[in-house]
Amino acid sequence: MARDDFEDRRERQRQGIELAKASGKYAGRQADLVTHERIIALPVWRQQYQQDCETYWM
Repeated sequence: MARDDFEDRRERQRQGIELAKASGKYAGRQADLVTHERIIALPVWRQQYQQDCETYWM
């Protein structure tokens, strides 16, 4: 029963979003540029951290 209610709400929400997009009132969530930049920089930071640890422990 709860699952049916959940699915019904999601379906109505999806329909409402489609109507809003069609009328130009809904554009979705804005991108979080700060978080995106941190994600891009993470592999570089991780590699640098590993090199520092190897240098320290050798």
